[in-house]
Amino acid sequence: MGDTKAIAQDDTPEEIGRRKSRILVVDDETIVLNFLRRALLRKGYEVDTATDAERAGRMLDTAEYDLVLSDVNLPGESGIELLTHCRQSHPTAEVILITGNPELEDAVRTVREGAYDYLAKPLELNKLYERVESALQRRENVTKRLLKTWSLDEETPSGFRVIRSLGSGTMGVVLLVRRGSELRAMKILRGKGGAPPTERLFLRFSREAEVLNKVRHPNIVRIYECSIDPNQQLPYILMEYVPGRSLAWHMAEGNLTLKERVRIIQQMADALAAVHAYGILHRDVKPSNILLTEDGQAKLGDFGIARFGESSLTMTGELLGTPAYMAPERLENREIDHRSDLFSLGVVAFELLSGIRPFRGDTLAEIIYDIVRRSPPRLRKLAPDLPPELDRIVHRMLEKKPGARCQDGNEIVKALAPLAKTLD
Repeated sequence: MGDTKAIAQDDTPEEIGRRKSRILVVDDETIVLNFLRRALLRKGYEVDTATDAERAGRMLDTAEYDLVLSDVNLPGESGIELLTHCRQSHPTAEVILITGNPELEDAVRTVREGAYDYLAKPLELNKLYERVESALQRRENVTKRLLKTWSLDEETPSGFRVIRSLGSGTMGVVLLVRRGSELRAMKILRGKGGAPPTERLFLRFSREAEVLNKVRHPNIVRIYECSIDPNQQLPYILMEYVPGRSLAWHMAEGNLTLKERVRIIQQMADALAAVHAYGILHRDVKPSNILLTEDGQAKLGDFGIARFGESSLTMTGELLGTPAYMAPERLENREIDHRSDLFSLGVVAFELLSGIRPFRGDTLAEIIYDIVRRSPPRLRKLAPDLPPELDRIVHRMLEKKPGARCQDGNEIVKALAPLAKTLD
């Protein structure tokens, strides 16, 4: 669902309801980019811009956008690949693609894959405004369908009152709820298009809550309750509300000290050791699924695609998660275990310490090839001031063969402990 980002509090209650639609415009032609930005600003939208898909992807991971307006032909990763990224990781954002070389076959394919529309250059302003407004209206309608379970200030079955939506995704919606002074996040499951959930989805949802409820760890978003609303017959999970921002946001801001970064890696390794002890594989460890509280504590969330032991509820055969953070064995469709999560944490650690990902490419295919075939650069070549021991630990996490990696989260915690003391 992409719920981790949703659970983080980015707005005060007084700001809710006054938020303008936020649009991300992506085009490598400066003239076109500025034209679209000015045109949309005149209509009262909030507008951010990017000149390539990689930058756009990072922006999507650090902020919530209602609409992405992107050129198809971009340097490196294409607009169509950016569409794929949106559908996988940011399903609530509508996407409109623009091209100077329109092809009917491309238009049909992109709309089938989830784009709202496919527009040809040169753009007619009235046509652009009409399609943007229509796309935003569709997003609003979908959100309203998801939110109709409970109205604002209506009491939920748990005795909480709904304050606002924290976000929505392909499987449901997350609400901020309150009981007295107590705040919680409530994750409500819905099926595709807002329909009632299938039995398979409900089983996954219930199993997620049941297992995670047993995992009590300060660096994991706490699950309090799982039940079914007696009126709407929709399952929900009541979980910890984490005021703060995602690690992806902090990385983009560049506001973390080395001591804080090492502490985050330790805390996430410790959290993974805890979930792995229960036979849970997270399978989507990445910066946007890690929250930092206001006092700097890291919390791992969004277990929506986790695998629970040998559960048949896992959607096997599907490439779930974010490929840039996946272990080689996952990308090659080989058997995976808890060490694939440790590889993902290694990618996060490398990016957190150096500012770039260890495996890169201009296309998704090149990134996958890099992960499977190429060794990452040494951390200290990119950040010479880093301690040699930190370089060694992170690169062991990134070994291609699971047997050569750190074997569990506790090993990483222990390896980092002496180094963390020197940073005090």
